[in-house]
This record gives sequence, structure tokens and C-alpha cells, in this order.
Amino acid sequence: MKGFMKWCTITALVLLLAGLVLAVAAGTARGRSTIEEVVEKVTGGRVRINLGSGPDWGITVGNDWFGSSNEVNYEIDDQMDFDKDYEIRKGDVEKQRLDGTVENLKIRVGGCAFQVEDSGDDSFYVKTKNTKKFQAYIKDGTLHVISTAGSVKKWSELSNVSVTLYVPAGYSYRKADLEMGAGSLAYPGLQADNASVSVGAGKIELQDARVEKLEVEVGAGQAEVKNMQVTELNVEVGMGEFVGSGAIDGDVDMECSMGNLELRVKGRQEDFNYEIEGAMGSISLKGASGSQDFSGLSSERSIDNGAGKKMEVSCSMGNITIDFQD
Repeated sequence: MKGFMKWCTITALVLLLAGLVLAVAAGTARGRSTIEEVVEKVTGGRVRINLGSGPDWGITVGNDWFGSSNEVNYEIDDQMDFDKDYEIRKGDVEKQRLDGTVENLKIRVGGCAFQVEDSGDDSFYVKTKNTKKFQAYIKDGTLHVISTAGSVKKWSELSNVSVTLYVPAGYSYRKADLEMGAGSLAYPGLQADNASVSVGAGKIELQDARVEKLEVEVGAGQAEVKNMQVTELNVEVGMGEFVGSGAIDGDVDMECSMGNLELRVKGRQEDFNYEIEGAMGSISLKGASGSQDFSGLSSERSIDNGAGKKMEVSCSMGNITIDFQD
């Protein structure tokens, strides 16, 4: 995921340069073709763009394509590391119990709809539908759930593959890692000392999360965190979107490359000190005391409210909006 976020940032810079060159090329067909060739060459083929019109318009970063049609074209198999010591299953797996002590949770799934439900007792269970490869096991105190759907071609196909994890009500982990390649992942009531959430494409949704330190990474997908209670929040957005709301008792660190980041915070704007940095993006702080907007080339601002909490906000080419609910 870190690598994917890196290439999202590189793509932002590439598109900035492409925009400048486009102004010179005046939108001619040859100008577009030249830009496409240059971008592919300087990135070693890792980033490719199609600036023409029609259904093929889009950006390719590695094997991930973001364009104007509904195709995913996402190959997930090679990105999953299955444990050879445990059985790899496929297709439909009836609800089964997982035995062992669970302190940590690690979910790595792609090309599916993943959901968490109440187990109704003190045990963990899993079941699947139409998975290509699937593992669920407890090892050294960590519950691992790994699943793929192979090559997914359209978003509409993702709902045909599902994984359900059944968890005891109110269960709290020391560490929870949730990684979604393409598809959807929903975890209501997540509780953990530390939680890391990352989505490449698709959507992750957390409802009523109670976490000491929450880290969220968004590539080209969407992460939505509703009614959270966290001590520390770190968010990185590449080309996608993060929407969050709730109470934050400590520091916040937010970075947005080309996407959109919206945060609704319980409390006052003056509850935080700020370090704000922007390139070509837009940053807005809204509250009962008024609105402060920061935009333009290379804008930097430090705001000292004498508060005990700090927000570090960085926006390259996207949008960040922070709305304080007094």
C-alpha cells in the first residue's frame, strides 16, 4: 500500500507537468500524444496516461487503471501472501469456528465484499461465497483473514464474492490491520489500541470506531469513518476520498495529494494549533468563529492557539475541509 500511495503522489506531479505542457500544446492531438509518450518514458512505464476523449481516457499506475468506464481490471492474486502451513480453500465455505486466542487482527482481501457481524458468543467464525483463494487462521495471537477473487473486470462483479467475519460483541484488539485491494469492507464497532486501514480501490467503512491511534491510507478508493472516538488520527489520501466524523482527543496529521479529504470534528477550531502547507490544493477550516481558507501556490501557515492538540495539514493538488461542530 505504501508503494501505491507513492505512485499516486508521483502521478499528481506528472499531471501537474502535463497540465503545463498542455497549455503550450494548445490541446492538439500531437501535443497530447507527446505528453503521453513523455510521461510513460520518464516513469519507466509505471505511469501511463491517455488524454484523448472517449471510454479509454484515464490513468494507469502500475496495474491499476482509473478511467471513465466501469471496469476495474484489477489483478489481486500476486499481491496476497498466503501461509503455506494452512489450508487454502476456494468457493463457498460454510460458517466455521476459528480456535485460538486473538489479540491482533490482520485482514488482507481483494475483489470481494467483506463484512463483520456479531458472532453471538465468545468465538470467531468465518464464511465465504465464490472466493478464488481463501485462508482464515489464528497464529501467534493474530487472526489472519486472506481472500482473493482472481481477476475482477467490473465493479458489478464484486458483490458476487463475499467474506463474512463473525466477532464477539465489543471485542477489542491490540492491533488491527485492515487492507482492501478492490471491493468493499465494512467493520462496525471496531475497537483497538492501534488500527491501520488502507484501501487501494473500492471502499472501507467504519462505524463507531474506538481506537487510540488510527491510521488511514486511501489510494484511488474511499474510506468513510463515522462517529469515531480516537486519540490520534493520521490520514493519507492519494487520488481517492476520506470522509470522517467524530471526536479526536489528540493530534491529527493529514496529507492529500489529488483527492478529497473531509473531516467533521466535535469541538472548537481553537482546540488545536495548526501547521498548514499547500501547493496547488485547497484547505478550509470552518467553525463557529468563522472560516479560514488557504489556497494558491506554496502557501504555508502556522497558527498558535495555545492549545494542547495540534493539526498538521498538507495538500498538494486536492481539497481538505475541516468542519468543527461546537
